[in-house]
Amino acid sequence: MAFLQKKVKNGHDYWYVMEAARVNGQPRIVRQRYLGTVEAIEAAFDAAFEPESIDDVEFGATATMWTLAQRIGFGLSVDARLGRTTSGLSVGTYLQAAAVNRAVSPRSKRGFFSWYDQSVLARIVPAAPQAWISPRFWDAMHVIGLEDLEAIEQAYVSQAVAEFAIALEALVFDGTNFHTYIASTNPKAPIAQRGHEEQALRSAPRGTGSGLLDGSPDPPGPHRDGRQRPRRQGLRGVTPEARGPPGGCRGGPRLRDRGERPRATTPRPTSLP
Repeated sequence: MAFLQKKVKNGHDYWYVMEAARVNGQPRIVRQRYLGTVEAIEAAFDAAFEPESIDDVEFGATATMWTLAQRIGFGLSVDARLGRTTSGLSVGTYLQAAAVNRAVSPRSKRGFFSWYDQSVLARIVPAAPQAWISPRFWDAMHVIGLEDLEAIEQAYVSQAVAEFAIALEALVFDGTNFHTYIASTNPKAPIAQRGHEEQALRSAPRGTGSGLLDGSPDPPGPHRDGRQRPRRQGLRGVTPEARGPPGGCRGGPRLRDRGERPRATTPRPTSLP
């Protein structure tokens, strides 16, 4: 059995590691190792655990977003649809890495590696710098067709709904780049702003990027949500007839001619593919 032994020499304390054992039935010291003074022992201990170098990398946001992407099976859904089409990183890995970068610290494909090298993603998905050059991202994206996009989206959205127990009766969604038919002169809607909407011309009204898909049944007859559901907040989809011309009154001429009130409606989420 090993133990520490202090010996005093010339008024100084020195420490040894001693090991005792029975020899011919008698306890004997069978091993002795000199450690030095307390100061020498402490210095040796500190030197043994002194790191040669320290890497200062971003961790929290990247690790969180990568974990969320893994939980909804984003990259796995891509690879399950396409299979392995490259000898290096898979298409799913490229798209998931690009999505995480877009959420944490958006960079161009050319500038991706400078961010990757200073984040924990370099530990999660280690790869050579040449694996992250912009042509590799474009090669990965060009593999995906329109039918693949629909199948991949269906797969990871279904996984997200199951993983996070998302209720589909009232689902907030992002409708980025689509205008709202809110007139620019309307001061009561500060959220909607002018931008570069894909549907809009320069003279079109302001746009917003959020909405509420409401699956609860509407009361019978033409009614306005603001009166029937005063507690419900959010944006609801509007039928083409109820939209009217940009900047004009909601409710096109056909509805007004019939004397009917326009009604905001949405399909039930359960009826969506």
